[in-house]
Amino acid sequence: MSHLLMPSWFSTINLKRYAEEYSREYLKQQNELEKQLEAHYQDKAYAQAIAREIMMRGD
Repeated sequence: MSHLLMPSWFSTINLKRYAEEYSREYLKQQNELEKQLEAHYQDKAYAQAIAREIMMRGD
């Protein structure tokens, strides 16, 4: 079995940057969703719980 060569762009540093950017964007989206839900429901804890569920399920 031959070894697969990784593309030149593939590196631990690139993966770390991707993970950090993904995490920032995920949290940004979740925070925006929380704000919208809190404005609608007038309940911060409930809005946070629903936002987490939506983000985890991808709804």
